[in-house]
Amino acid sequence: ATSAAAAHDSRPAPCYILRMPLVSLSGIDFDYGRVAILRGADLSLEPGQRAAVVGRNGVGKSTLFALITGELRADAGTVDKGRRLRIAHLAQDRALAAGETLFSGVRAQCRELVDLEGAMQTALARLESLPPGEEHDAAALRYAALQHDFETRGGYALDQQVASTLTGLGFRQTDFDRPVEQLSGGEQRVAALAAALLQGADLLLLDEPTNHLDLRAITWLEDHLAAQKSALLVVSHDRSFLNRLCTVTYHLKDAKLTRYSGNYAFFETERAERDRLALLAYERQQEEIARTEDYIRRNIVGQKTKQAQSRRKRLDKLERLERPSEERTLRLRLSPARRGGNTVLVAEGLAKAFGEKRLFADVDLHVTRGETIGLVGPNGAGKTTLVKILMGQLAPDTGAVRLGKDVDLGFFDQHLDLVSDSHTVENEFRTVDPLMSDGECRGQLARFGFFADDLDKTVAMLSGGERNRLSLLKLVYQRHNFLILDEPTNHLDIAATESLEEALAAYAGTLIVISHDRSFLDGLAKRVIEVKDGGVTDFTGSWREFLRRGEPSPEPEAVKPTTPEPAPGGGSGAKGPEAWSKNRLAQRKRELASLEESIAAAQAEKAEVETSLAGSHALGRDEIMRLTARHQELAAALERREERWGRWAEEIEAQEGLGG
Repeated sequence: ATSAAAAHDSRPAPCYILRMPLVSLSGIDFDYGRVAILRGADLSLEPGQRAAVVGRNGVGKSTLFALITGELRADAGTVDKGRRLRIAHLAQDRALAAGETLFSGVRAQCRELVDLEGAMQTALARLESLPPGEEHDAAALRYAALQHDFETRGGYALDQQVASTLTGLGFRQTDFDRPVEQLSGGEQRVAALAAALLQGADLLLLDEPTNHLDLRAITWLEDHLAAQKSALLVVSHDRSFLNRLCTVTYHLKDAKLTRYSGNYAFFETERAERDRLALLAYERQQEEIARTEDYIRRNIVGQKTKQAQSRRKRLDKLERLERPSEERTLRLRLSPARRGGNTVLVAEGLAKAFGEKRLFADVDLHVTRGETIGLVGPNGAGKTTLVKILMGQLAPDTGAVRLGKDVDLGFFDQHLDLVSDSHTVENEFRTVDPLMSDGECRGQLARFGFFADDLDKTVAMLSGGERNRLSLLKLVYQRHNFLILDEPTNHLDIAATESLEEALAAYAGTLIVISHDRSFLDGLAKRVIEVKDGGVTDFTGSWREFLRRGEPSPEPEAVKPTTPEPAPGGGSGAKGPEAWSKNRLAQRKRELASLEESIAAAQAEKAEVETSLAGSHALGRDEIMRLTARHQELAAALERREERWGRWAEEIEAQEGLGG
């Protein structure tokens, strides 16, 4: 029995070899002006370890990176780094030098190999200039040594590695010769990420590495980092990215850095428990203090004076606990001003090309009230173009789009087109309703994290996250019943993203969202539209179900859009549901059968996970964490699918009652 248990125990055998950390921060204090950023911060990274730093925007996560690289110096404490430690740092504002092409600019960042290559060329030129003799022989040995070093370090594969890294991160070969100056800001930052990955560093410091990457590039980056021997310290708002890669999480809050021995999912669970216990301890101490003070008041004069004085002394010496602070979150509530018709949008025969590049053709879409749709696809595939056509901002080459009756469309642009950079925060918000009262204006701004000190800031002074929040507030205030959101989580921290996700999940209107945040998509989308390779795939189901489905199927229900419903406003004006075509009703029945199969599969997998967890004494910590996270995912997925099953079953019953 003992040997069988040992065979299933995934925990590593005890190891007593001391591993020296690559970098260690001990007792770090750092102030920015009069603001405390770090107090007594400790952080340690061993070779090959992957850790995340999480916390609200502006708390000082990037400051940790600057302390490690030496760009900033701590006010107190020590920063110890291994000798000859090679660090590659991707900062949020890092870009390539001008005067280079994309390929040459990234290649030039691999300085050790490029310098070694230059030394080889110099040595070869000297060798070729010397006549035979001792000096020639010495030069030949020098060149041979450099050549061996270059080959050993992978120098001859450098061009191939640069090309594969750029391609993996989403660039095309036709981009390689583009001048750096012609790249967009997002493209330059992705190029800087490629340069950081190629440096062969012992430690990678990556600040929001998934920004500007599409889903395919994010997956490539995860695979690449998982296969590397480099240690990693990363700041990211991408929860899926952190869960897959990181085994340690540091949380920065109120200048205090706290270590959690697990990924982001583990951190969330563990932090909630620690916060609960801290609040409980505080409340119990407050109760005890109140009882003691009451006793002292009642007995300070009388027969029990000495006991009261003794208790007062103990109370004076008591180390009082601070009430755990609560992080401010966005208080979002999306409520449409009116309901709108059942048919929200109908698109028929849409096609669009730019020159010889076809983005899509023969696209039919039918969107009904209450749907939540994820719009996905590689960068440049045509997602934003499709959205502009649906909104009427861009004409299709062929086809037409119409909105349903009483549909009020609101749009959030990832490029944050606010009215004026010279506006104050308060004045910019007032552009949606110049007549709103001061109290209403400031109350709404406070819900989105803008308080007294923020109101007189100009839009130009705002960070990306603050601009995002202000744009979202303007959109929310207008109470649209149909929202199209283009990368709404860009520049938001994880807490703000989760608040937005909760608000959108409760939104009674219709939603189309473009996003590269997989956790965000999986929590919202009940239908997925993919724009890719010159075509559009329309899939009914969650983002996770879409991924498991594999490559798009050629069957009609997967790629053939549903038959549009009749135009709103026709007929007798009855308030009941509109009749579907026979084809659409048949498709919904097939979708219901497929959904029943996915529910059964999820129930079976959930039972397997529960069985494994029941025997958790034989499992390692990492496996228990993984199974617990998977169990939570399955429970949430089942809840969503069962809700969808009930809704679809009612739709089918209603349509059959209409004789559809």
